[in-house]
Order: sequence, then structure tokens, then C-alpha cells
Amino acid sequence: MSYIEQKFIDNTQKNLDTYKSLVAYWNLVKLQVPKILSCISMVFPHYTLHDVSHSEEILNSIMRILGKEAIDGLSTTDLWMILCAAYCHDIGMFISGDEIKKIFEEGEFVKYVRQIDKTSKLYEFAQCFKLEKNVLVYDNCILNLKSYNAARFLLADFLRKVHAKRAKDVMADNFTQIDWEIKRLYDLVLDECLMHGASFSEVMSKPRFEKGFGDDTCHPRFISCLLRLGDLLDFDSSRISQYLLKHLSDSIPGDSKNHVKKHASIKHIEISTERIEATAECEDCDTASEVDAWFSLIRDELACQRNQWYEIVPKNFSQSLPIFRDVEILLKNGYDKLDDKYQSSFLIDAKKTTELLQGSNIYMDKSKCFRELLQNAVDATFIRLYLECKDKISNDKEGYRIFVEQINQDEKYAINVSLELKDGGYLFSIKDHGVGMSKEDLSYLLKIGSSSQNINRKKVIDQMPEYAKPSGVFGIGFQSVFLLTDKVKLWTRQFDGGSLIEADLNSPLKNGFVALKTSAGDLKPYGTVIEFKINDTSLFKKNVKGYNSEFKTKFGKYDFIENTEDELFAALIQDEIAHFAYNSIVPIYFNKEKVSKRKEYSFYQDEDSKEFIEISPTTKEDFLYRNDYMDSSENMVVSFRFSLVENLHFANTIRYLPLNVNILSGNSLDILQINRDSFKEDYEIKLAEIIKRIGVKYLNEKFDSFENDELKMGASMFLEYYSENNLHKEWEKLPFPNEETFKSFIDAEKSLVVVNTEIPVMGNDMNQMELNDPKAALLTLVLRRKGYKIRFFGISDFFGKMTPAYEFSLKLKEDKVEWKSWLQIYKERKNIRSLMPCIGFDKLEVKENMLFRFGHDPMYIFEKISYPRTACPVVLDDEGNLKWHVTEKLIQWVYDNKKDKSITQKEIKNEYERMKIIFEPIIKELNG
Repeated sequence: MSYIEQKFIDNTQKNLDTYKSLVAYWNLVKLQVPKILSCISMVFPHYTLHDVSHSEEILNSIMRILGKEAIDGLSTTDLWMILCAAYCHDIGMFISGDEIKKIFEEGEFVKYVRQIDKTSKLYEFAQCFKLEKNVLVYDNCILNLKSYNAARFLLADFLRKVHAKRAKDVMADNFTQIDWEIKRLYDLVLDECLMHGASFSEVMSKPRFEKGFGDDTCHPRFISCLLRLGDLLDFDSSRISQYLLKHLSDSIPGDSKNHVKKHASIKHIEISTERIEATAECEDCDTASEVDAWFSLIRDELACQRNQWYEIVPKNFSQSLPIFRDVEILLKNGYDKLDDKYQSSFLIDAKKTTELLQGSNIYMDKSKCFRELLQNAVDATFIRLYLECKDKISNDKEGYRIFVEQINQDEKYAINVSLELKDGGYLFSIKDHGVGMSKEDLSYLLKIGSSSQNINRKKVIDQMPEYAKPSGVFGIGFQSVFLLTDKVKLWTRQFDGGSLIEADLNSPLKNGFVALKTSAGDLKPYGTVIEFKINDTSLFKKNVKGYNSEFKTKFGKYDFIENTEDELFAALIQDEIAHFAYNSIVPIYFNKEKVSKRKEYSFYQDEDSKEFIEISPTTKEDFLYRNDYMDSSENMVVSFRFSLVENLHFANTIRYLPLNVNILSGNSLDILQINRDSFKEDYEIKLAEIIKRIGVKYLNEKFDSFENDELKMGASMFLEYYSENNLHKEWEKLPFPNEETFKSFIDAEKSLVVVNTEIPVMGNDMNQMELNDPKAALLTLVLRRKGYKIRFFGISDFFGKMTPAYEFSLKLKEDKVEWKSWLQIYKERKNIRSLMPCIGFDKLEVKENMLFRFGHDPMYIFEKISYPRTACPVVLDDEGNLKWHVTEKLIQWVYDNKKDKSITQKEIKNEYERMKIIFEPIIKELNG
């Protein structure tokens, strides 16, 4: 029995009539809660123990840091609260079978699993599942420890993030009979349980004093702080269950392994009223990092509590908190300390970071920094609009309609930008009417890379509809302003009132000094103004945004005798503002002239990914704002949260799509490159599929309303290529070489050859198209659907190199590959190992839609032309010669990705042996 419990019993025995309700409830908790806690390991077997031993250790730690004398001075109600909080704080980790069933069926869990990426320690377990009709199902997993544990490891991580909040629900389900006399105190205990997973500012918002039981005074804020410390200080190796680890064997997530190693590394602990000491002996750096992170949590918590200790403790409470010192992390296996410190870590140097921004070309053109300031202003405006209208704005199409309508109802949300020549330099100013900033918000703005740590702001953002969430999360956007100037003036007033904050911000490249003052000055109703002077206009490249750019207009009339470069400079900045504002739903003004050109879009939510997207037809003006020229293969204009993305690496993989696409889901950190000009490669693969699905839906709905024949033709081609049931056949009118139309060519059932050269391929009834003809992909797809077979062969181009050729014909009985041509092209292109056609070797076929960033099959020309493929057994040696190279890893890979699940590894091996007989003579001939 803990000293705290013994003291509670002693106090209540002296006045049992007064405290009988507290005693009865504590007896119920002590009887029932351990039974509930014992079930936690069913879902959390890879965690340290969260049973009653953890609760008892929390009580012992609290006694050690306060001392018996301080415990003796606490009220009986405080003692009861400490006992109940220690026992009940982790009860939210318990989950019933009915709850598990409900969670597995709900969309939030599905969304959580789908969002786990390759950087997560749980990625391998998430890969055990696939999505079918919005339900997670096992993806052909072999039954082993990994697949057996996958569901509960994912469920555990999903629950861990909310277990503190769930404590109240679990208690309500299992303790239905609560004496009305203690109901208020019972609710306070549940709030204290919630606080062990909350921010320290939330803890400090709880009442310091409360009426207790009888004539007691209790202290919820104090109890919450004690629970947080007691929970953090239970890091002994005794929290590890060796039997649970044996049960899991080696099937345990990487972060859990480190967590277990962390506790196992603890060799010395001392906890007293005066100090806390600890020593850890770690086998590796990952464990040392885990221990260091835990020690940092303890150190930070102690510092927060110590700084406000007299706003936390009961009146006349004299015991102070211990000091966290003599903490040592020892690395075994030859590791050494640095400068006699137990910990070495990287720290952010604001000056060096600014120098890196300046010299790294993250912002290839320094004028991009204006875009970052505009993005911050838009984000602040979105948050203000949400706070004003959150009861009206839902996370669906109707909510979005209201959101757009509200933001355009008048000019109260407008962003005003000005640029004027003043005292030999340009004075730039940007004023928004957004949510404004508090001193706390401003502190995060000044810390490079820390914007995501602003907990209060993050809570608001988490509640916002997906389409309205801010885009700026990199944490370096504002700092980029110091690439333009040495000093920034800032005025801001928060949305919910408060004083006007004025700030002078000096560049980290100078002294980095920040001067703040508050006043009752005017900035109504609220928002932020940023102002700075640009003295050096040579920072900017004179790049042209499009045919209609302000800079190009000015430059075309520029007279170096009559005009100054300042006029060109102002035009360049206007271009950058206009480029950002082009698609903005927030009205943006430059020198009092409106530059935002928002058009009407249709709003969709993708059924598979749940991402929100807007779509509208493209116009020539869209392309002129995006580029100086329009590549015939790039028919899209794509934005992320209303801001144009300039470099679309995936544009050529989506054919014929004449649309503006605006992505309204996700955050910049996961989706964009740090300079915002490009999407991340992994996201592009996902985005391409989403755009195809939404594009089909939109074009089918809007097709008859299109008045432009060119738009209708592009839409018809896209729908024929990506939709199984296209009713719009305008594409049949496309002209074909030597034929009247596509339709007449197809109706005549003539053969077609597609080549990667201008050299004609002679043959009977052979019509030819070049590979780079945008219409070739569509025609070959149509022919394939009509039953045409493919013959892959090669011809010599003008330079004597073998180039691919593809014959599509109804006269062919089956698909055919001329292997000598394929291998010769493979050799000439110096491919790394790629996929290859396995026509005639059916047992080697792998699943469709296998995507590779490298290693391109020479026969693969259009993504919609399907044929069986497998992993190529031929590689190039150091001299560039072909080499047969079948290994166990290759066999295993084909087996893991096989299309026919009945195929065995032995059959795969035999099939490659059969291929080898055909390939070896060809390889020998080609190697010379």
C-alpha cells in the first residue's frame, strides 16, 4: 500500500461519516480499475506495462518528490483525487470488443491507416491491408506474426493519441453508480486524467482552488501537475514485461523496440525531495536518443511547474520541486562523449539558417518571398473566417459554397498590398484582415521551423474543414523576408481582441534583435500589417511570367534614356503578386487595383482518397499566366490551395485533360517541395490518379454545356482514354494520315504501326503514326479494345540505332515480341533492371499497375496499353554487355508480386529456365 493511500485511510477513519462517499468510491476504483487495466496489454502488448503497478509507482514517485511531511499536510479530498487520478489516468487505453468493431468500420480509422507513409515505423503493418469499397481488408497476407499483430498495432497507435480523452467515456461505461455528493469531484478527477496528455497552458487553465468534501479545499491544478510528474518519472526497467516480449517475438514496431530499450537501459534512479538523478547505459544511438527525449520531457515539465509553482500549489505549501541533475546517458560499444556532455544535439542557428536560405537557391528568384507573405495573409484570413462562421461551414460541398460566398461578400477580408518608391528605395506593405497574432503566436513566427508547434493555433486548424486549412506549414516562410530587407515593421491585433502589438524585427544576419511593445493603437477590426523597405533591387531576376505580364509590357516600352529600372522593378513585383492572386478566393489588391481573377469552379470530393478538388475548363489566359508558351502535351493548370504550382512533372502522364485543377486537401509539408514550385514525387503519383477520376466525373457532367469545339474534342479524347463508358465520340472526327477521320480508319479495320522515328515502315496495308503524336495513344488504345494484337519489333533509325516499333493488327492471332529487337534496344538504352514483357511466359506475370521511378520497359509506350509483364532476368555488366542474372531475390520478388496467386516459386524458377534457353543465344550474338 502506498503512503498516500495509507494517509487517506488514516484521515477518513477519523471522520468516516463525513468521508464515507469518498471511501466507498475509492474502494470501488481499487477493486474494478485494476481489472480493466489488466486488459490493456491485449491491444498494447508492445507497450510498457500500464497496469496497476504503474499506478502504484506514480503514487510512490509523488510521495518521493513531495516528502511525507508535505503529503501529511494535504486535504483528504486532495489525497482521494491523487489516488483516483493515478489509477484512472490510463483507463482510456482499454477498449471493448464492440468499440473495436465500431472503429474498424468508421472512416477515421481507415483514413488514419491510409495516411501512414514510408517514414512511419508502422508502415510495414499498414501494408498488410488494402482498401476495398472504403473498407480495409487483408491484402493477400500470409498468416505470420506480422499479419497477426498488424491490426492491433495500428489500432493501438490510433487509440494512443486519444486515450487521455477516452478516460471519461470508459469510466462512464464502467462506473454508472456515482453518488451525487461526489459527482462534481468525480468530474474534476476525470479532467485531471485528461491533463496528463495536454499542454502545460491547458493545465494552468484549470482551477487552482475548489470546494472539497466536507470542509476541505482541493486543488485540481496541483493534482494534475503531480500526475504529470509521477507519470513521467515511472521509467524504470520494471515496466517491461519479458513475457509479453516473448509473446511478440520479433514482430514489434521499431518505435516500440526503442521504447522497450529505453526502459531497459536505466541503471540508476534517485527521486527525492531535493533532486532527481538517473543513469542510462545504451547499446545504440537510437536508444540514447529515446532516453534523451524522455529526460528532456521531465526537465521541461519540471521547469514549467517550477516557474509557476506558487500559482499551482495549495496556500501555505512550503515544499519546492526537486532539481533534475546528474543525469547521464552512457553509450556502450566504443561511443564517446562530446565536450564531456552526456548529450550532443543539433541546434538551429537563426543567422546560419538565413544564410542557407540566401545561398541555397531554395528560392531561385528572391521575388518568391512575396508569395510567402501573401500565403501567410491568406492563411490568417481563412482562420478568421472559420472562427466567425464555423457554425455555418461544414466539411462538404455546401460548406465550401458558403465559405467562398462569405469571403467574397464584401471587402472586409481583402488583402491590400502596396509598393511605393520612397527615400531611394521601395517601401513594401501588406495588410490582411485575418486572425491576427498574440505574443505567443509571434514567438512561434520568430522561431525557424516551429510553426507546427503552436498548439493553440493547431487546435483551431485541426477543427477547420479540409478545404479551408492553411497551406503554410514549413516554418521558414516568414524568415525568407530577410532575403529582401534587414528590418521589418509589424503591427498585429488578435481576432478575439487584446492590445495592438508593434514589433521591430531585425535580420538574423545583423543582430537579430526583436523589440515589442503593446498599445491601444488603431488596427481595426483586427489583422496584421507587415512593412519593410527594399534598397537593393538587383536581388531579382527579370524573368517573365507570361505574355500578359506587367513586366513584359513595361519592358516592351522601356527607353533607357527616358525610363528608370525602378519602373521595371515595380512591374516585376506586380507580376509576382498577380501570379499568386490569380486564383485566390480572398480578394487581393495591389496599389488599390484588384489583381485576383477568381473564376467559377465545380467542387468535388474524390470517393477513394476523400480529397477535395475544384475543377474548371482551362482558357488561354490560364496558360498565359502560367507560362510563356503552351506545350501541346500539357493541357492542365494545377493549383494547390488556390496557388499555382509551376512545375508539373506528372502533366505528361495525364493526356488530353483541358482543365484547371485546384487541390484543396492535405498540407504543404506532405505535398509540396519546400519552394512550393513543385509537388513531391510520391504525391504526384497519387495526385495523377485522383485527377483522372475527378476529371472523368466532371467532363461527363459538363460536356454538353461546353460551347468551345476544341474543349469538347479534348474532353472527348480524355474520356475515351480514361473512362470505360464514354458516350461522347467527338474524338472519332480526328484526322488520320491518308484517311478522312479516325472513325473511317477504324471501320476499315486496317493495321497500324507506331514508331519512334520518321523512317516509314513498309508493308502491306501498313499505316504509320509517330510515337510523339498526341493522338497515337488514343488510337492504339481504341484498337486494343477492339481486339487488335501487338507485335513488338525494331527498326534502325537514321543514326543506325535500333528504335521500337509496334504493329497493331487484327491479322495477328496473339501478341508477339521479337526478343532480339527487345534485347538490343534494352542494351542500347543502358537500362538498369526493368520490367519486361512476359508474353509466352505466363507464369512470370506480376500484378498490374506496378510503378517504378527507374527501369523502363522499352516496349512500354502508353500507360493504358496493357500486356503481361515481369521482372527482367537480364542486366548489363560493367562493360555494357548483356548478362543473364537470376537470383533468389528475383524469384522471391516475382513470387511476392505474382498476378496468379496459385503459382509456386518452383514454377517461377522453371519458367525463367525456359526463357534462358531462348535468350542465351541472342545475348551471345548481341554481345559479339
